[in-house]
Amino acid sequence: MLSIGMPIDDWVEEVGARPGTAEECERLRHAPGSTMVTVQRMYYSGETRVETADIVVPADRFTLLYSGMMGRASGRDKPSVEENA
Repeated sequence: MLSIGMPIDDWVEEVGARPGTAEECERLRHAPGSTMVTVQRMYYSGETRVETADIVVPADRFTLLYSGMMGRASGRDKPSVEENA
């Protein structure tokens, strides 16, 4: 993104878990309804969202590890933690 003048200065991820869809479970070679970890990752350049990725991985095969040094230079509020009812 830097090469096109859009330096990434912030990122946000929303992480959740849910049963996998039939297609996800088949493609990931897991039993139908297996628990999947979902990650919606968004990269920003200032206030502009420049990339979004939706990631689905089997919960029993992966551990997610986070680290980062980018600040909230864009002024967006911190993501909130929401409990699903």
